[in-house]
Amino acid sequence: MARYTCSYFVGLSEPEMLASLRDIIQECDLNLTYETGGYIMAKEKPGNVSFTRLLELEVLFDRNKVQDGKLQVDLVAKNQELPLHTDNHCRSIFEQILKTVNAQQPWELETNNLD
Repeated sequence: MARYTCSYFVGLSEPEMLASLRDIIQECDLNLTYETGGYIMAKEKPGNVSFTRLLELEVLFDRNKVQDGKLQVDLVAKNQELPLHTDNHCRSIFEQILKTVNAQQPWELETNNLD
């Protein structure tokens, strides 16, 4: 199973951060499949790759853990594909997601937590 993770610190209120996440998910052409307090799941739309290669994005945050007015948001991208090569489908889509997130002003990458 391919799996890639990273963390961001977001200087937005929770409703603004959630709205920003929904925009990011839409811009990355993912389907929002589940949302609850502290957890969001989105999946790649089927049709372009086999089902085992479809990416699943999990977004986790703890609204009670705010540091310096910023909320930590963890992104986990995974699929059922074996990551036999560093240039695989999951990594490619994950990098597109990171590029989209990095374009958002109040999002700061936690530099010590990129896998």
